[in-house]
Amino acid sequence: MSGNSTVLPVPQYITVLAGQTTASTFVHTGSVATSTSLTVTATYNNSDQFVTVTVLPVATNLTVNPATSITASSAHLSGTINPEGDAGNAYFYYGTSPTNLIYAGCGTGGYCAVTAGTKAESFNFTPTGLLSNTTYYYQIQFYDTSNNTWAYGTVLSFETEP
Repeated sequence: MSGNSTVLPVPQYITVLAGQTTASTFVHTGSVATSTSLTVTATYNNSDQFVTVTVLPVATNLTVNPATSITASSAHLSGTINPEGDAGNAYFYYGTSPTNLIYAGCGTGGYCAVTAGTKAESFNFTPTGLLSNTTYYYQIQFYDTSNNTWAYGTVLSFETEP
């Protein structure tokens, strides 16, 4: 892959989709600017596919904390969200690949409500039934219901006990 780029911390994980079929998953090791479009070339079924993706910045109003209370089958995940005046919902995602996180939920309704305001609110989730001696990646995400946008926290990892 080649082309012009500007600075964004790397690596950035980008999944290129062709319809409903994943064309390629790769780690972009160059630099790209946030909130810009980037045309990438991915080889799928022995032919080049050109797809334009938008690079989303990691939100500064989300804090993902290191996992605690890690056992062979569970861990306590937590984070904070400052909704910067807008109401919305918090969600946790986790998985064994940093590029393929699965919705995990938050609270009893599958999400945690974030009230409108300018102070950080704390949220937590404890996934159970994890595999022992396995590295898991996780992230907190915020859906802003006021303007229908998503903000993404940093992806962190932990390893379950043997």
